Formats: sequence, C-alpha cells, structure tokens
Amino acid sequence: MKVLLCACLLIVTALSSTGCTLLRKKGSPAPKKSKAVMALAADTDQQFRALWIAQRKKELEAGGLASSAAATKAGEEYVAKFGYTASAR
Repeated sequence: MKVLLCACLLIVTALSSTGCTLLRKKGSPAPKKSKAVMALAADTDQQFRALWIAQRKKELEAGGLASSAAATKAGEEYVAKFGYTASAR
C-alpha cells in the first residue's frame, strides 16, 4: 500500500513540476494589459527615442554634420536600428 501511495505522489509531483498542461483550462485568454501599463510603456518608448536621437545628433554634430542634417540622420538611424519598436513606426 505504501509503495502505491509513493508511486502516485511521485507521478503527481512529476506532472506538476514539468509544466504539464493536462490540468489547465484550454482556450483561456491571455491576460489583458491595463491602460495604465500601456500608457507607461508608450511613454517610456517615446522618452527612449527622444534621448537616443538627441545623443546621436550630438555625436553627428561633433563629427561635423549640420544640425538639421544630423537630426534627420539620427532619426533614420533610430528607425533602422529600433524599427521593431512602436515609436519607430
């Protein structure tokens, strides 16, 4: 009897620790992101874009490029490098 109980406990432990999906509901929706989280992400993304472009513009101007040309080139480089982000679209 003890062997059967130990075997059952071992099986249950193995199934629960391996991420078995037999006990999970099928078709459960993904958790929804709140508006606050989405707004924070968008704000962070915009801040990163502005800071990255400003820094790159300074580097290009130090290299001898005119201010307007440096700003344009920095924006193009940002899109090329971070095109997968929302702020690059």
